[in-house]
Amino acid sequence: NLLKKKYGVKNDVEFNADQLKELVALYKTVYKERNQIFPEDPKDQLRACIKAVFGSWNSERAKKYREIKNITGLYRNGL
Repeated sequence: NLLKKKYGVKNDVEFNADQLKELVALYKTVYKERNQIFPEDPKDQLRACIKAVFGSWNSERAKKYREIKNITGLYRNGL
């Protein structure tokens, strides 16, 4: 959101190539701060995304959202 405010954009697709490079550099900084290596392989990135989506299913926030929206009977239907 900081970069969106900085460049006055609402959606990620509005960033130009140089701005996207800046965004990637920020992501890499977050990884480095956590002593992790940013995955360069797109397949590894995709696997990490899928793991994050399915891993968030049982978070308190997700449970509360389903409760508020009266969503029941679903099992890992995050995609």
